[in-house]
Amino acid sequence: LAGHGLGVSPAAPALPALGVGPQDRQSGLQSAAVHTDGEKIAASGARRALLIGINYTGKPYQLRGCARDVETLKQLLLAESFAETDIIVMTEECTGNRIPTRRNILRSCRQLVKGAAQGDILFFHFSGHGLQVEDMTGAEEDGLNECVLASDEQQIVDDELWHALVDPLPNGVALTALMDCCHSGTGLDLPYTWGQGRWTMDKMPAHSKGDVRLFSACDDKELATDSGENGVMTSAFVTAYRTAAPRTYRILLETLSEELRARGCSQSPQLSASQPLDLDSKFSLVSDIFLNRNPLVGRTSSGLARASNLGTALQEVPKTLGAEGLNPNPSGSEELQALKTQLEAGQAELRGHVTNLEAQIHHVAAAQQQILSILNSAVVSATYNPQGVPGGGSGEGRPLREFWS
Repeated sequence: LAGHGLGVSPAAPALPALGVGPQDRQSGLQSAAVHTDGEKIAASGARRALLIGINYTGKPYQLRGCARDVETLKQLLLAESFAETDIIVMTEECTGNRIPTRRNILRSCRQLVKGAAQGDILFFHFSGHGLQVEDMTGAEEDGLNECVLASDEQQIVDDELWHALVDPLPNGVALTALMDCCHSGTGLDLPYTWGQGRWTMDKMPAHSKGDVRLFSACDDKELATDSGENGVMTSAFVTAYRTAAPRTYRILLETLSEELRARGCSQSPQLSASQPLDLDSKFSLVSDIFLNRNPLVGRTSSGLARASNLGTALQEVPKTLGAEGLNPNPSGSEELQALKTQLEAGQAELRGHVTNLEAQIHHVAAAQQQILSILNSAVVSATYNPQGVPGGGSGEGRPLREFWS
């Protein structure tokens, strides 16, 4: 295939990340310590990395350059003083818990961030197939979840990667991610995306305390290219990282785009982050760590977002009146002010109800997904042999997955 993608998949039972219970699925926001804009600390702690490359050998959609991508990134990290013993490599040639199955990938993601402390530098890389699946929660603006495909053909959606890699990070820890796959623009579900000269925040953002940035091969609607030797994004990123001068975020993105065009690719590399970054600040895999500026952390529920939008719309009423040629603050506007007060009170009450309701919904959804996970594991190898069913009773058996689907 020319691209690292398989298109849009129909909705399927979404399997939860192992160890992600109802308490982790709740969408309630929590307050967090806020630091001034641009405040940062030195990268003085551990340096750890997780590199995943999947060629899907023997599959109809086999790729060729993903395992080489891992080695390419490994050499770059070694040059940046990462110790080889602190770099986890996952390819199909590995054995045991280093085979890049869904279960092993999520376990390794949690291992990467476990025990992270202020001053630590982390790096995550995925090269393989990316695709989109229908979002059943209403949290995605386009109705689609971005996900990656593990070697056992199981999907891992962006929400799960956020829960495993981003949400656990404490303040003062940096995570740089590189995703070389199709539909990877918001592959970690980070709240801020750079585009058209400005940062845009997701309407239902998932905020966190860590300093996270993701370089993606393309936007959510595009395909990424596998050259046969390497994933084009991976090789272009390494070249841009070594040649961009000065190596600011802005110059790195410009150089990366030039490298992709020089390789005959039309895909648009993307940058997303846990908090807005100064594009003219210097970038390094081991650079200083920006401290948290998000006053609230956690995932904003769809209901809470709608309540917040109500407040925003209310604030626009005076502007609208002015645009209509009316005095936005006429004398004797007690009725208007009273209405505004009532709406604000209703908004606050709605927030409370929505938060409680969403928490209950997530408890139920998490339980359902745990059950689906158990059932899915059971049907992988099970067979179904009822009498009267074609193939049934013959001793050959038909995969129960056919009936499950």
